[in-house]
Amino acid sequence: MSKNDINLWVDDERDPPGDDWIVARTYNEAFDVIVKGDVDIISLDHDLGDYDEEGNELTGYTIARVIEEMTYLHGCKYAPKVCYIHTANPVGAQRIAETLIATCNRHAPHMSIRRVDAEEFKKNWKNS
Repeated sequence: MSKNDINLWVDDERDPPGDDWIVARTYNEAFDVIVKGDVDIISLDHDLGDYDEEGNELTGYTIARVIEEMTYLHGCKYAPKVCYIHTANPVGAQRIAETLIATCNRHAPHMSIRRVDAEEFKKNWKNS
């Protein structure tokens, strides 16, 4: 399966920086896109206000773990080329970054990880 230049914006509240993004408001929506292996760029919020059936919180960190596991088990087609972390939660951002950096170092050296401010990112994306 080849990359189809899909940009995935994962955030329960904020809108993406442009019309060229698929929006996932929940973990399940993001998961459904990621498992197809077509994501070129992903931008992650941490706090999604989402929970599984047992009451466990599903966050941007949980999504980063899915990327890590899918890349480990099935190869680089599940690792986006660029991962932006746009959450305002500093602890969540650190956890996401650590997981994605480990994925990059172990399984997907082509992957780039960047911490960004959501509003600045949106403004700059529209101007690029």
